[in-house]
Amino acid sequence: LMVGDGLGNQAIYINTGNGPAANTVLGQNVLVRQAFDLTIDRAALIQVVYNGAFIPAVQANPPTSPFFVPGIQPTPPDVAKARALLRQAGVATPVPVVITVPNSPEIQQAAEVIQSMAAEAGFEVKIRSMEFASSLQAAYQGEFQAYLIGWSGRSDADGNMWQMLHTGGTFNYGKYSSAAVDRLLDDARVHSDPAERRELYRQVWEQERKDLPQIYLWTTRNIVGMKKTLTGFVQVPDG
Repeated sequence: LMVGDGLGNQAIYINTGNGPAANTVLGQNVLVRQAFDLTIDRAALIQVVYNGAFIPAVQANPPTSPFFVPGIQPTPPDVAKARALLRQAGVATPVPVVITVPNSPEIQQAAEVIQSMAAEAGFEVKIRSMEFASSLQAAYQGEFQAYLIGWSGRSDADGNMWQMLHTGGTFNYGKYSSAAVDRLLDDARVHSDPAERRELYRQVWEQERKDLPQIYLWTTRNIVGMKKTLTGFVQVPDG
């Protein structure tokens, strides 16, 4: 068994502006999204579903990337604070949330763990399982409240961020729009110095963590099994 650093990530995309399905307390109230985020124990989730193989994360780029921002780390789960945020938001509990997931067994299991964790703070999560291509079509059309989906990853941070977080991004399923984030992502495209770009991305992630249009869960590792007689296999980050 060979385990190598990957480029991918997994996140919950929230529908904040893509059609009528965005009109939920989760989609329209940032305090509710912050509360939901605080219910998720990423390390425990990864341990239960993936035997601890992946890396808890709240940004799209893996720790091996030159564009990874070390100061942006997962917030420890805090059910009491999550409940307090829901009270501050003035919403009735249980708060209904429908998460769309592709119908692969491990992702469904991850959704079930999230469902259980979120229930402790007053969320009633229902899981909507769909065939993968159908789930993507639903996401593009705005037929979702929250969407648990992975991204295979790119070596350059722009390929992990612009299309997901920019107003015009193809994979910005929930139609999140922030003039500040758009400006930072565009500025990062015209700099070649990694340190300058990393500073711009730090500002992106600080804003993203406030708005939470996407709740990042982990970055991936590539796991490959082979027979013992095979030699010369070399892992590459993009799998």
